[in-house]
Amino acid sequence: MFAGLGVMLLLTPVNLITTSKVQTYQKTMMEFKDSRIKLMTEILNGIKVRDILEILNGIKVRDILEILTGTKVRNTE
Repeated sequence: MFAGLGVMLLLTPVNLITTSKVQTYQKTMMEFKDSRIKLMTEILNGIKVRDILEILNGIKVRDILEILTGTKVRNTE
């Protein structure tokens, strides 16, 4: 009856040490994951900007005015 209680008391420090080590490793892993996510976000935002610039380079100012006003703009070039 008291043997189980003794085992529990003996294993409590082991449990505390293990838990603290796991928390330390989890924190380190989360920092690595955070840096990876930041890098991927930066890469994806760069791709978006590049795509938008490619689209805008293909559109002339006259086309943009036509889209905004809804009327055909006279060619003054």
